[in-house]
Amino acid sequence: MLALAVHPANPDTLLAGVWSGSNDGQGIYRSTDGGDTWQPVSGLSGQEERKVPDIAYDPANPQIVYEATHGGLRVSFDGGLSWGAHPGPMGQLPMTAMTAMRHGEHTELYLGTVGGAVAGQLGARHVAQAESIMGAGVYQGQSHWHFVHLPLVLRSP
Repeated sequence: MLALAVHPANPDTLLAGVWSGSNDGQGIYRSTDGGDTWQPVSGLSGQEERKVPDIAYDPANPQIVYEATHGGLRVSFDGGLSWGAHPGPMGQLPMTAMTAMRHGEHTELYLGTVGGAVAGQLGARHVAQAESIMGAGVYQGQSHWHFVHLPLVLRSP
């Protein structure tokens, strides 16, 4: 197991990102009895989507859950039972870490990504736009999903 999230109002409900010893992602498993039994959830189709390094419940609404996957940001609107890709570039970039926090009336997500190519996106008229490159780093997004790139800076001692 690489990721674990505990439901904020019901500690018996858990979500876990499961990995095998061969570094193959097994996806998300859900428990409603404090971890005694686990069931796989639906909606994660590709191998990269099943590699889940982080999971976070929305602090304002625990029916909304986010997961960072190697296939991009995924979101659930039913408490983690089923998942779909987040629309836009964050649904395509490989994620390595994530946290969700409440800021005023909005939920803010901080997403760690390795960066890379983002395929054509749908514009206002549903016409694909050109592919773009997004750099690695930490991105901040609010409920309106405007992303700001915050570069990752490391210092040696």
